[in-house]
Amino acid sequence: MDLITEFEEKLLLRNLSESTVSSYVSTIKLISERISVPITDITEYNLRSYIVKDKKRKISSSTQMAIINSFKAFFKEMYGRSFDHTILPRPKMEQKQPDILSTDEILRILNLTANLKHKSIIALMYSCAIRVSEVINLKLKDIDVKNNKINIRSGKGKIDRVVMLDGSVLSLLREYWSLYRTKEYLFEGEKGGRYSATSIQNIVKSKARVAGINKNISTHSLRHSCLTQLIKNGVDLRRVQKIAGHKNINTTANYIKIIDSDILDTESPIKAISF
Repeated sequence: MDLITEFEEKLLLRNLSESTVSSYVSTIKLISERISVPITDITEYNLRSYIVKDKKRKISSSTQMAIINSFKAFFKEMYGRSFDHTILPRPKMEQKQPDILSTDEILRILNLTANLKHKSIIALMYSCAIRVSEVINLKLKDIDVKNNKINIRSGKGKIDRVVMLDGSVLSLLREYWSLYRTKEYLFEGEKGGRYSATSIQNIVKSKARVAGINKNISTHSLRHSCLTQLIKNGVDLRRVQKIAGHKNINTTANYIKIIDSDILDTESPIKAISF
């Protein structure tokens, strides 16, 4: 068994998510190929040299962090040692504001989405701030019609939670299911089984373009937009934290920074000047 396969198996045995395992493994494969050093010989110094050279090509902080996290896991699992951050420190992350959709923009997207499956997915994701990975894993049994709730099982961090099921979304889902009659998952591919996360990403981007929205929109934009709107509506931060599935309330509090209504309602001092 080669080293990367063994590493992958160890991560799977630790019950890490498929996306995390895939990210770590693909990053290690890619970097080991690019720096032309046998994977058994790679050290923090090799990674540091590669990143410093790549800085000239504007490597992002998130990419640097992905490299560090992947090899940190690799060194721990395969050699039982810690990553030396004195050699390769964690980067200062860029503070980028995510693009948020207004309620009018959400309505425009939904009104211009004729495909019932696509419309149901978009409405559901915005209505309760669920991630694309959670959408594709939703099963019919997770939709609790009697209690107007949706059970999110093994969400990010393998954490179960409950989110709200709005009446209008339920009506849309009923109409959708009566047409598609899925067997196990709420949304399935043409041949059954889980629907593709990539397909959902493409759907959201495509519908935003059709609606004439000139923003960098993704599936996560629907989640951001929902959580931001909840806070704007005065929903308690602890409740928003539960809906979002955040471990730390500070993560939820970051959404307060996105809300610009207090700035937009502030009069500029130039108003007092005649010119």
